[in-house]
Amino acid sequence: MGTKSSKKKPSREALLRDSRVELKRLLAEREWIVKKTKEVDQQIVEAVANVLAVGDNDLSVAEERNRGRTEGLTNSIRSILRRSKWLSPPQIRDALRREGINLSDGKPLIKVHVILKRLVEKGEVEMVSRGPHKKLFQWKR
Repeated sequence: MGTKSSKKKPSREALLRDSRVELKRLLAEREWIVKKTKEVDQQIVEAVANVLAVGDNDLSVAEERNRGRTEGLTNSIRSILRRSKWLSPPQIRDALRREGINLSDGKPLIKVHVILKRLVEKGEVEMVSRGPHKKLFQWKR
């Protein structure tokens, strides 16, 4: 004859307690993931800046010309931001193109991001974040 299993259903209190423990674990894991994502994002920005930065001793004639272009690009971005409200990096890139700035060499959006980062660090530009990879910039008035 069949006997009933002695296995009991967990009580509501036990289910609630276990659910709270799991929620607490998941929230801590999410916090760690967000922190780690920010760290990796910062590492990428720094790596791009390092790739674009060239030491003074290593400059060839062609690199000297490019350095002048970068300074010109920085001034162009300053000018665009002075005339505008909040802009995203792609909007700034598009404005540079409309002004006839040649952005065909390399990756223009990376250059714009690096220049914006430097302008923020210098205190010339304000930045607000509207979520991951959604930053807006404006000239400090």
